[in-house]
Amino acid sequence: MLVENDVPNTRLAMQGTITSLQSEFKREIAQARDEYDRLQSVVEDNKAKIAKALTLASKLKKVMDDTVKRVEDAYWIKIREKEADLIQTIIAELGAGIIGLSDNE
Repeated sequence: MLVENDVPNTRLAMQGTITSLQSEFKREIAQARDEYDRLQSVVEDNKAKIAKALTLASKLKKVMDDTVKRVEDAYWIKIREKEADLIQTIIAELGAGIIGLSDNE
């Protein structure tokens, strides 16, 4: 008789344990889903930040390329101005030399 009375109690205890384990499992699944959603949100935010950084890097490269071109253009303009000044000086000195030669004749 003792065994027959223990069977329903054991069955109830097992059902309680199973129910408890199911509840715990559902809680763990819910926490895992929440963590997944949170991480997915972080991933999406990071993708957006990376896209923005790439756009800014592209704009920065264009600005730097434009700046380098302007500096190079300004450099060559200065060189051409100096060349023109030098040519004018040479022409003036040659002209003075020619005048000086004709004065000596």
